[in-house]
Amino acid sequence: MTKEDQNIEKFYAGDNKIIKIPVVDEDGQPFDMTSATAEWVLKENPWDTTALISKSTASGITFSSFQGTNDQVEIALVPADTATLITEEQDGKRFYHECEVTDTGGKVATVATGYITIKRSAT
Repeated sequence: MTKEDQNIEKFYAGDNKIIKIPVVDEDGQPFDMTSATAEWVLKENPWDTTALISKSTASGITFSSFQGTNDQVEIALVPADTATLITEEQDGKRFYHECEVTDTGGKVATVATGYITIKRSAT
């Protein structure tokens, strides 16, 4: 089940950030993602074909337990991911993000969409 409007308003370029996305099935029950894979992208807007940042279970995404077993996606952003996304002239910029999970049967589900406002850091 897709969680839309997963917006993050306070995030500074160059900071570490863990984005946590609880995942539920069609009935609203925690979805066990053991042996599943996940992908997450950050883009200028939803229509862009090129991701500015991409993470996967091979690099930067893990699963944790929230209300069930392995039912939460955790995306780890490190300073290098966002340090150069905001120019000196910008105070903040809004980016689109999206996360997809592929279960062991090959079924793909978009589990979250939204926007992240990344602000310029003073340091």
